[in-house]
Amino acid sequence: LHVMGQHTYLLDGDNVRHGLNRDLGFTDADRVENIRRVAETAKLFVDAGLIVLASFISPFRAERSMARDLLADGEFVEIYVETPLAVAEGLYRGIHRNGRLVAAAGTHVIGRRERIAVVGNVLTSSAFRGAGYARATTSAVTAGLLEFCDDVVLNVRSDNSAAIHAYASLGYSVKAEFEERLVIRRSSLSVPRFLRRFFGGA
Repeated sequence: LHVMGQHTYLLDGDNVRHGLNRDLGFTDADRVENIRRVAETAKLFVDAGLIVLASFISPFRAERSMARDLLADGEFVEIYVETPLAVAEGLYRGIHRNGRLVAAAGTHVIGRRERIAVVGNVLTSSAFRGAGYARATTSAVTAGLLEFCDDVVLNVRSDNSAAIHAYASLGYSVKAEFEERLVIRRSSLSVPRFLRRFFGGA
């Protein structure tokens, strides 16, 4: 899409659960609210002329229908990916308190041939922050990954000194610094028409 000159934005668990949806857990009600907020955010991006790729676990048909109804005809394309566990499997660790998942960490990408992995989705419920759970789950996932990877990468915002210090204690070191920026480019090609053409529709 980038090569074709289309400006895109990716919404996934990594970039919304750390900010916009950091107050949400993993109950059914929180999963519904997570998708509602993502759908409203995606609508704003689409209104600005971007193509939004939203990658989420969305088990409830009603919430997917709600997201579809927010957009004009042709602006919502649902793609279901059925992947064998052997292909999609990652490494995940979680901490439960009173039957509730309060912290989790897992792999975002594993390049088994390249022997490299990226840790993503390090989440802690707001009521349990500061208890060391993020460090504990990340430590467990990192140890598991180092059994078959030479390098493990973890992205941390440069202004999050507490996280950088915590991960340094796990053996991580800063290799590169970057600043995230949102750059918008308006396309002369309308999003609905482009999506229909790109995905082979009428």
